[in-house]
Amino acid sequence: MTWLLENSVTVVRRHRLAIGLAALALAVYLPAIWWGLPVATSGETIHGWDVDGVAGIAVLAEFHNLLSHASADWYVAYPLFHYFLLGICYAPYLAVLWLSGGLKAPGAAYPFGFQNPVTSLAVMAGLGRALTLCMAVGIVLAAYRAASIVWNRRAGVAAALIVMLNAPMVYRARTGNLDVPVLFWTALGVVVLARISVDGLSLRRAIWLGAFAALATATKDQAYGGWLGAIAVAFFLHWRRLIALPNETGGSLWKAPAVIVLSGLACYTLAAGIVVSPHRFLAHTRFLLSYKEARFAFAETDLQRGRDLIGFLRLAWDIARITILAVGIPAAAMAMMGIWSERKMRFVWLL
Repeated sequence: MTWLLENSVTVVRRHRLAIGLAALALAVYLPAIWWGLPVATSGETIHGWDVDGVAGIAVLAEFHNLLSHASADWYVAYPLFHYFLLGICYAPYLAVLWLSGGLKAPGAAYPFGFQNPVTSLAVMAGLGRALTLCMAVGIVLAAYRAASIVWNRRAGVAAALIVMLNAPMVYRARTGNLDVPVLFWTALGVVVLARISVDGLSLRRAIWLGAFAALATATKDQAYGGWLGAIAVAFFLHWRRLIALPNETGGSLWKAPAVIVLSGLACYTLAAGIVVSPHRFLAHTRFLLSYKEARFAFAETDLQRGRDLIGFLRLAWDIARITILAVGIPAAAMAMMGIWSERKMRFVWLL
């Protein structure tokens, strides 16, 4: 017991900054996490106020479509990975309900077999938000770690605070949307990229990089765009290091990059549910290739920017404008100053 206590104190002292940042993030994100939970008094009020949230009854509907009977209006807009994670979170609660009589004869129609649907659906949505909250804290810690690797702990604290306090994080950290989960897996990948930029691309880092890129994409497909560029940068840094320091590094030009690709493909095949249901994955792919199903949620002009130089410039301007609105003008100015002043060109390649 004494040994355990002494080691616990040592760990706390060593990681006191990270623990303090995690506690601060919880203090910022936890209040009002119950906001907009579903009040399922009827079949029309089974969803919460967080638009596009998948936590709650949507997870059970997904598993019902996947494992029992697929409905005609099966919503296949997202990959399956986060549904799997939420299913793991819900399993103990559903087991308790089943054993206690709170869940009998589950079905696709309200009240879905719940004896108290108001409480049960609110609890499940709350559990989904709790998972999001944990991931949001993880994103803050990942920002701290990545900046500490490339620069120092002071830079890590600054990066963590900027990430923690931007408006989308403060809002999304307490909802059932996929935005924080996809950013969580991306942030873990950024930590690996930071380590690669400093110490090179090892086989172990290649495995983790491919896995995190795959898990991010298997959470929300849009993640793939950023990862194409990031992995290309990892390849470049690896090849440049081998060419510059052949005696020190050794190794093959292609072995580690190939491991990234293979690791990513293997993780994506499992996480996106291709093995579980190839049919569902094909339906999801068709959904992505045709925006007809999604047009109800977006203006025509947003979906039809021209595929020319003007269209790409408009898109770049929109991304820059929204980023500045999200993080705030001071944080955006600090980021630009940091990029401009970084002469070693390490982490800049990753941005």
